[in-house]
Amino acid sequence: MTEPDAEAGALKALAKEALKAGDYRKAVEALDKALALAPEDPELYELRATAYRFRRDLSLKERESMVLRDLKSAVDKGLLSFSPVLLRATSLMFHWLYEDQAKDKVAEVLAMPAGGRAAVHYHKACFLDRFKNDPQESLRELDRSIACQPSWQAHLLRGSLLKKTGRHAEALRDMDACVALSGARPEARLARARARILNGDAAGACEDFEAALNAAPPDSFEPFMEAAQAHLAAGRPAEAVAELARAMSFFKVVPPDILQRSALAKEKARELSGAQGEG
Repeated sequence: MTEPDAEAGALKALAKEALKAGDYRKAVEALDKALALAPEDPELYELRATAYRFRRDLSLKERESMVLRDLKSAVDKGLLSFSPVLLRATSLMFHWLYEDQAKDKVAEVLAMPAGGRAAVHYHKACFLDRFKNDPQESLRELDRSIACQPSWQAHLLRGSLLKKTGRHAEALRDMDACVALSGARPEARLARARARILNGDAAGACEDFEAALNAAPPDSFEPFMEAAQAHLAAGRPAEAVAELARAMSFFKVVPPDILQRSALAKEKARELSGAQGEG
C-alpha cells in the first residue's frame, strides 16, 4: 500500500466514525481530502453522498445536488465490479426519491437468493429511470436483471416502463409475471389492473382492483376512481357506485366532478336494473 493509499484509508475510517457520531460536516471534510488522494474509490463517493444527505445546514436543493453528483460518481466507479459499494449507492439513490416507501422494496431485492447482479441491474435501471429519464436504457438493465434472477420488482418496473412507451401487450405480460412472483401482492394486482384496462380487459381489471383495494385500502381516492371507471367499462354500474362512494369518503366537500360521475353511475345502475326486471 502506498503512502497516499494509507492516508486515504485513514481518512475514510475517520469519516465513517464521524458519520456514526452524526458529525456530517466533519465527515465531508475528511472525504474531500480522501478523494483528493484516491479519486477512483467508489466507496468514498457513496460515503460523502450519505454525509451530504444529512447536512441540515444546507438547503434541500443543495443537498440533493451534492448527493446525486456523488452517487453518479459511485456508480460510474463501481459498476463494472458489481461491488457491494454499488449496491449501497444505487439503493441510496432509490431511497432519496421514495424514502419510506422504497426501504422494503430495496431490502427485498437485495435479499434475493443469487440476486447480486440482478440487484445491480435493477437499481441501475431505477437510477436511469428516475434521474436520467432514460426509459430505453432502463429497460435494457431490467432485461439483464430478469435474465440473472427474475423478481417481481423488476417485472413491475419493466411493465410500468413498457406501458409508458405504449407497449401495452408486453406490459401486461410483465404484470402477469409480477403478480405470480409476488404472491399476488396488492401493489402487483393494482399495477396489473391498470395494464388490463389499456389492453381492453375491463372485467379482468375489475377483478384485480377489487382484490388489491380490499387487501390494502389506499390512503388516497384516486385508485377508487380508477376502479369505478373499470366497473363502468365492464358494464357494472352498481359496483362503480360503490367505488365512487369509497372515493367520496376522502372528502369533507366532494368535488362536483365526482358527484356528477356518481349520479351518472347511479342512473346507469337503475337503467340496468330496470332492464333486467323487464327481462
